[in-house]
Amino acid sequence: MDRAERTAAAAEARRVDPVLRRVSTAHVAALLRDWHLAGWTLADVRTALQVRPDGSPWPHTLTDPAGDVRHVPGWVRHRLASWRTDPTDPASAPALSPRQRATAAADAARAEHAQLQVELAAMAAAAVPPALAIPDWAELRARHSARLREARRRVVDAP
Repeated sequence: MDRAERTAAAAEARRVDPVLRRVSTAHVAALLRDWHLAGWTLADVRTALQVRPDGSPWPHTLTDPAGDVRHVPGWVRHRLASWRTDPTDPASAPALSPRQRATAAADAARAEHAQLQVELAAMAAAAVPPALAIPDWAELRARHSARLREARRRVVDAP
């Protein structure tokens, strides 16, 4: 993302977020620079400002966003810090965005599904009943189905 795109994203962020309206477009662009350069979209940044990496909402949800935040740059840095590869190091690179995490989870689920299909095809070709080839076959199948459903849910729920 080049400088003009980052500035346009900062202007849009200020337009949609009442807290960010309290600082200049250039300041918002500077605060979000690392995140945009790491491939984060404005939707990813807005999600990170609202929820933690584990999906839990930030405590003390703002009742009056424009008035409850005393220092906007500190508030933005604090909320985005937990999304860094090392949350204790402000110079560390941003981690995967919520969208990138959902995509990676879906890719992993697809790869796992493909691997399971290969294993099933190999067992069928060998004419070995699956119940004899893999102990706890029903449990393995149920776990795989649950992981696949969870990955699909994350892709659908991704911002």
